[in-house]
Amino acid sequence: MFIYAKEDLCWPSSDSVRYMMNRLKTKKWKYEAEEICCEKASHILVPLSASKAKMFKIERKYPKECLKSRMDAFNKTIEWIKAL
Repeated sequence: MFIYAKEDLCWPSSDSVRYMMNRLKTKKWKYEAEEICCEKASHILVPLSASKAKMFKIERKYPKECLKSRMDAFNKTIEWIKAL
């Protein structure tokens, strides 16, 4: 499972996920691969204190949406791990 921010300013996550998904397909990866793009999110997609998240402009501009993205990403990760 790949979870990434659409406009990640720390690294080209959307390009990287696209590359990794393509590589899994090319190598005929036998397991399901899921990709989740968070529209309103910063580079950090785990629960984080609001004061630390504010280092990212998008977190300052869309604090509620970014918090929701962080919590959704965290919960989806936990659900994915439990399903293993």
